[in-house]
Amino acid sequence: MHGFPDKSLLPKKFNRIAKDFNNNAFIHKDIREKLISRIHDINITPNIILDAGCGSGDAAFMLHRDFPTATIFGVDFSTSMIQHAKKSNQSSAIKFSLGDIESSKLNKSPDLIYSNLAFPWCNPMILLKHWHHMLNKSGTLLFTTFGPNNLIELREAWQSIDDDIHIHPAFSAEDLTRLMVDSNFSDVVIDIERLYIEYRSLQQLWLDIKNTASSNCIVGRPKGLTSTKKWDNFTNILTEKGTPIKITIEIIYATGKKLEGKRPSLPKDIIIPVESINTRNM
Repeated sequence: MHGFPDKSLLPKKFNRIAKDFNNNAFIHKDIREKLISRIHDINITPNIILDAGCGSGDAAFMLHRDFPTATIFGVDFSTSMIQHAKKSNQSSAIKFSLGDIESSKLNKSPDLIYSNLAFPWCNPMILLKHWHHMLNKSGTLLFTTFGPNNLIELREAWQSIDDDIHIHPAFSAEDLTRLMVDSNFSDVVIDIERLYIEYRSLQQLWLDIKNTASSNCIVGRPKGLTSTKKWDNFTNILTEKGTPIKITIEIIYATGKKLEGKRPSLPKDIIIPVESINTRNM
């Protein structure tokens, strides 16, 4: 479907970078730690946890540390990621398996579905309905995704050059709230955080994108190599103010409860907490 990731490409992309992913994914690490801390803020003690899009297993290991009596299932579509997770696993309470988080099933219904930055690689409507179906009665969903202002500097630079899709589209907080409510989640809370990363060169920026498998794989993206003229224009726009190049990373934290029966009507006002602004220099 146009505008969604081409899922036929994703396992290969993540297989290629699995070995060194944890060394390069500093944003994922930062967000992972904040997301796990939110489990304690909402005051739940889950017995069954699903880590959807578990990667190499770091979040599952942290979840086991914080909830040692829980059984934790980690699912990911990358064979190499799952292999790394299994090699690092030292607990029988953690079980990793290969699977597509839009359709994978467990033999037990989780009390908590946790997912860090896997949402952008999926069809959101399918994924949220599947997560709702999987959850135990009154179970909790907690996940992160990128917001519409993520990589806004790159998006605006490309928009001044052509009309092609170069940066993955993302839901606004309001649209994501509506989508979760439509998928029968209640008590939906959305928080937004922006990180600002300063790069000394475009090469350094591109390596971070490449080494975290974050390059463009959207259905409808331009085919073939970018022309030299377009790339030069893109480079000139980003570097016209000199270096460092400041890039915005916008993260949305979302949580909701599984609702049984009739879905609630959407509240007239959606309250989003004041953004937490952090800066990271590189």
